[in-house]
Order: sequence, then structure tokens, then C-alpha cells
Amino acid sequence: MYQDIIQEDFIDSYNNLTIKSIMMLRWFTKNCERTSYLLKTDDDIFLDFRVLNQSLRRPFPKWIAPDNFLGGTLIRGASPNKDNNDKWFMPNYLYAGSKYPNYLSGTAYLMSRQVAEKLFTASFGVNMIHMEDIYITGLCARKAGVRPFSLFGFTLSKVKRMGCKSRHIMSHRVTPADMYRIWNTRAACSEFYVTSIFQDRQFGLWEKVANKLHGGR
Repeated sequence: MYQDIIQEDFIDSYNNLTIKSIMMLRWFTKNCERTSYLLKTDDDIFLDFRVLNQSLRRPFPKWIAPDNFLGGTLIRGASPNKDNNDKWFMPNYLYAGSKYPNYLSGTAYLMSRQVAEKLFTASFGVNMIHMEDIYITGLCARKAGVRPFSLFGFTLSKVKRMGCKSRHIMSHRVTPADMYRIWNTRAACSEFYVTSIFQDRQFGLWEKVANKLHGGR
């Protein structure tokens, strides 16, 4: 209807999410030359684009360089799941390491154009695994020399109260009905607790708290 669906030649399944994300990077780098940022989200995510847009239009903090902009909900020190009955089982023949590199939850992550190009190039030299967030933002990022970091207000969880004073700008596992409810609630707000996705450096402990809450699969 809206001519906004890009179709590639592979079976669209959970275990092929990595292929989908690589194709996303390819399309973005080849066809979106004037676009500065790429945001990847799941389809059951609410994210307040007003806060995101305002954050990206302001001068960046000094600690962020455009060629290293890869942010979201940071997962540190996660270990491969060895339960072969689990959805996130990781066999040794795909990944033999005892720990994953730091990576961003696939619920939502944001990158600059420069990083998208680096990750796409790096994917040619990194053996593919089926967990796209670990592969793209962990393994390919490590190969490309890009360090992922936390963005304030991002989460991989369902947020019960997404009002004006919420400490998050996004929520996971949101139904279509929830989307309307959350949007109408936040549309009536005159101000928000979260005003910038870079707010963590002002408040100090967000990255440590977020990592403790989201400590891995």
C-alpha cells in the first residue's frame, strides 16, 4: 500500500534475522546516501521519536564520534546458552567462546551512517550466527573497531507506565492497542523526564543500572 517494504530473496524466519539485518545494512549504505542515522527496532516496540529526533539535532557530547556511534541497551559479559531446547541455544560449532563481546539488545539500536558502512563491510569477514543483535552489534562491531554504548531511556523490557515521568522513551512487547494508549498519554505531556538519549552522562549511573537490569539472556 505504502511502497515501504523491502523484500530480499531468503526465507523470513527467526533463525534468518541475521540475514535480514545484513540486508538492511546493505540497502541503507547503497540507497540512503543522504541519511545520517539508522534505527533498527522490533515491530512490537514503542519508541518516542520526538525525544530521539531532538537528541540527534543537538550538538553531540564530546565523548561521541560519528564514526563510533552505535548505541542502545548495552549487554555486558553475556555467556552463550548451551541448553539445546532453548530459543537462544548457541552450539559450539557456531560460537565456541565462553563470553560474547559487549553488544546491544536487538529490541532497538541506533547507529550513524559511518558505523552502518563499517558493520556491513565487517560482516564479510565474520562467521554468521543466528542471533542478529550479537552478530551485528557485537561480533561485527568488534571486527570493525566500533564500541557499542548505552543510550539513556532505552530498554529491552516492557515498561508498565510510559507517562511523562517515565525514565524510558521506549517499551518492548507493546500491542497495537498499547501503541495508541501510550502515544495519546505522552502526546498530552508538556515535558518529559527523559529529554535526551545522552542524559546518562549527566545523571551518572544509568549505564551501570541498565546493565544490571538487562544482564544478558
